Amino acid sequence: MTWCTRTFLALLAVGAGIAATLVAPASGASKGKRDVLVVSNNWAGTADLVDPYGFERVKRLDVIPDRAQRLAEIEADPTARFYYDSVRRLVGEGHDQYVDDGFVSRNGRVVYFSRPSFADVVAIDVKSGRIRWRTHVDGYRADHMALSPDGRRLLVSASTARVVDVLETRGGKIVGRIPSGDAPHENNFSRDGTRIFHASIGTVYTDTDEPSQDATKSSPSRPQGRSPASRLATIRSACAPARCASARCGDAPCTPGSRLAGGPKAPDGAGRAEPGRRGA
Repeated sequence: MTWCTRTFLALLAVGAGIAATLVAPASGASKGKRDVLVVSNNWAGTADLVDPYGFERVKRLDVIPDRAQRLAEIEADPTARFYYDSVRRLVGEGHDQYVDDGFVSRNGRVVYFSRPSFADVVAIDVKSGRIRWRTHVDGYRADHMALSPDGRRLLVSASTARVVDVLETRGGKIVGRIPSGDAPHENNFSRDGTRIFHASIGTVYTDTDEPSQDATKSSPSRPQGRSPASRLATIRSACAPARCASARCGDAPCTPGSRLAGGPKAPDGAGRAEPGRRGA
């Protein structure tokens, strides 16, 4: 039996952390690169690049340098304003969700971020802090992402559109869409990049967490989407203890290609592996 825990680092809120290689100054690590963790500060709209060994902050990025422009666009669109306010009130628990996942490009020069409240994905230059490209996802909220092993594709859950958008990382163009369920959420690639593991979790952000209220989470007549054409493997976590709502949060591979972490929504963002369930 193998157990594995994923913990998210955060400063102001539970954020997204990944290990990656970042281009460093010439006086830094050998060959001009160093390992970092990308730690997203969800409410503040910033991200810290953290040394994974000593946990010192290497750099802080402003992930919303275009905040004024985005807010002006939202104010001009009543539907966008409705969703923006809803994200703050429900999912954000009174806070804007300016940044979620962050993934470093393979050359270490760019970090890709999903921005839930702005319903988009941006590529930010590590050196200059400028936005290289921006893509608005389908619908009105961008959620968790995954970067393909070759660094060429980003998967982004478009929460309100019930799809996963597939972006090419060179310029951010949407090159594909994968049907999902009621609430597209977690995305992960298998080690060899041939499979995608995706969780559609239902409305985990409401207060109705009793099993008797499962109908408010997602429709049992609409399974949490499966698309053979895209080789999408939908993962629904087993639940223990017995009395547990149907909605789930926080699936992720522990050891690539071996087990999949998942389980009931937890306040600290932690997940645990399911014994015997293969991740790839």
